[in-house]
Amino acid sequence: MSGLLKHKIHWWRLRTEWYRKKLVLSQPPYFINLEPTGFCNLRCTVCSYQQNRGKGYMKMELAEKAIEEAARLGVSQIRFYLAGEPLFHPHLDEMIMLARSHGMLTQVHTNATILDEKRSAKLLNSGLNSISFSFDGENAEDYEAIRIGSKFEDTLQNIISFLTMKKERGLSNPFVTFQVIKPYRSGSPFVPKISDEFKRRLDGLPIDRFLVLYPFSWPGQDTKEFVRPTGKRYFPCPVLWQSLSVG
Repeated sequence: MSGLLKHKIHWWRLRTEWYRKKLVLSQPPYFINLEPTGFCNLRCTVCSYQQNRGKGYMKMELAEKAIEEAARLGVSQIRFYLAGEPLFHPHLDEMIMLARSHGMLTQVHTNATILDEKRSAKLLNSGLNSISFSFDGENAEDYEAIRIGSKFEDTLQNIISFLTMKKERGLSNPFVTFQVIKPYRSGSPFVPKISDEFKRRLDGLPIDRFLVLYPFSWPGQDTKEFVRPTGKRYFPCPVLWQSLSVG
């Protein structure tokens, strides 16, 4: 059985157990959130970073132990993020390469504010399977109101430079997701897409998916700002059935 097919079967078995509300699972977690660092340079309004958590950096010895144990358990994917900004860890690329050497899929989720040429090259050289850019706004006003401490044009240019480097190298990986969180304003229609005008700024670049999400709340967080439209059916979060976190 190919590695990719094995991962897909693992995913669907856990999804089935989530759908059936199983409390004892037959499979190990599909993915582990391995947090390289709890530190972040932004103070985004939709993030749990304000909570009182440690802001240190994971030692390579611990990362190696976690990755090797995950591989023995049969975990399919390592996601190198949680609340901190993973690009701050100086050995992120080594963690990715170790996970890849054990046959696991790898993913990074980043705000891209420090994604310079050197970091871009290290990510592309690491064999990373997937990267998602959290870019919450189609203009400077909306973006900078959510991503406190970031600059719209600077960050967008970082992403464009990364994508240009990937394109010039002719790489199929990493799979690129461009993610935007759009707050729902009561009484206004929610448009779950990114405007064509904004997409034109990214024309010709290797983006595989645009993803628009509602804000979601973290435990203990004030949720009055996270209004969702009524009349829709929402499902329980499947994360408890699919993953665990190491930070």
